[in-house]
Amino acid sequence: MKKCLRCGKIHEDDIKKCDVCSYPFPLYEQIKVKKEDSNTNPSDLIDYPLLTFVFGLLSLLLPIYLFSFLAIKMSKKPCKESLLHFRQFGLILAYLGVIVTTFILGIIIFTFLKNKV
Repeated sequence: MKKCLRCGKIHEDDIKKCDVCSYPFPLYEQIKVKKEDSNTNPSDLIDYPLLTFVFGLLSLLLPIYLFSFLAIKMSKKPCKESLLHFRQFGLILAYLGVIVTTFILGIIIFTFLKNKV
């Protein structure tokens, strides 16, 4: 028997999604292990993909490698199936942010070296 981490309803072991809240049970074991190791909150399933999206957007708008790194790190955490598109889009923005930041840094270094000579 599995207990839904989001709504608390008890289900049989062979069910893949919760009948009440559509929580995906393939992630159940991942989160259960992490919950035993630390105090993982089920709302993190919502927070991680949204943070990935926000950090990805920030990495593109403010060309800083830190935002790209945070977006990529947050994208590796488990999330709800309904928010996978936010996570994927945030990851794409993060990689574009890395490219833009590298391009801007290259222009700054090239301009500095050109003016030095």
